[in-house]
Amino acid sequence: MLFSIQAQQSDNVTLNIILRPIQTITVNPLQKTVDLIYDSVDKYEQGDSSRQTEHLEIFSSGGFAVQVSGTSFEMDGDIKIIADPVQPNPTYSFTSVDLNQTPTDLIIGGRGGRQKFNVTYDNSGGANKYFDKEYKTYTSEITYTITAR
Repeated sequence: MLFSIQAQQSDNVTLNIILRPIQTITVNPLQKTVDLIYDSVDKYEQGDSSRQTEHLEIFSSGGFAVQVSGTSFEMDGDIKIIADPVQPNPTYSFTSVDLNQTPTDLIIGGRGGRQKFNVTYDNSGGANKYFDKEYKTYTSEITYTITAR
């Protein structure tokens, strides 16, 4: 009687690639404070602005929205927040935002990716600031939030 012994010669494994939504946003650590300094007649009459290059860096695994909000100023006048991409990308849209306490869409991305954005803080609409009795510094804590879309 002949016996045949066969060893198992193959087996299977299932590989799953699981994509979960991820969004991150980082403010350039060298630009955590932005100053608009009113130190000339022109600035008092026309306002001031500051363009921060590569100010925000985002990563998103899919469509996203970046919203901006800020704590209240004790002064009149509008601060506009304006973003634009460091590298052009037609899948992003931008809105100039009047800074307020309500989170407002600044950047909308139709698809994911890694991107850096320049941001301009513009106070030209809030010109004509005059002091009553003392010089002051007006401060707002600005928050950027990224969410999936």
